[in-house]
Amino acid sequence: MDDHVHVLTATIPSVPGRQLAATWKSVSSHELCRGYGRRAPLWQRNYFDRWMRSAQQAVSCAEYVIDNPHRRWPAIQDYPWVIDAR
Repeated sequence: MDDHVHVLTATIPSVPGRQLAATWKSVSSHELCRGYGRRAPLWQRNYFDRWMRSAQQAVSCAEYVIDNPHRRWPAIQDYPWVIDAR
């Protein structure tokens, strides 16, 4: 999306979700500022997370994430940043 991002990832037992999000936001911010002339801060301090408690919940979440750009921009057929693993 043009104002937020959805990420579905598996956790690493030794890395807390908060640390994973902070690292991801830091690395992507540095890359966007250096490579595309963006100015920090890019991300809000807080974030929203959801923990998947079943395989079906993970599938539903993945479908939402994959289909989200098409709901926002119906005219776009191949959204280049979606990796559809279905």
